[in-house]
Amino acid sequence: MSFTPRIIRNVAIGTGCVGAFFYLAPANIFRTTAVKRIEDRWSSGGGARTHTPATGTKRGDPNDETPRHQDPKGVDTEYFKENFLSQRKKGDGVWPEKFYESHYNNPKGK
Repeated sequence: MSFTPRIIRNVAIGTGCVGAFFYLAPANIFRTTAVKRIEDRWSSGGGARTHTPATGTKRGDPNDETPRHQDPKGVDTEYFKENFLSQRKKGDGVWPEKFYESHYNNPKGK
């Protein structure tokens, strides 16, 4: 099959028509009913409709996509100090000594 100017012109016209159709379409034609249902289930489980957020949203409400930064529970809060700080291990543990002993036959290192 040889590419004559007529075939190239027809392919270009067809490509332009398809591109114009997708550009002028009133809504996203790929967002079908099934896609909307999946978005609703995803967002009700803690995700956002368009992306995976860094923090979870309120479970069960598909329209609530506000982040939960208003009540932080990080390492520098009183909540962390009261509930999790006591779970910290005491000392360095056995990691450095056993590592050095297995690699260098000396628990103090090289």
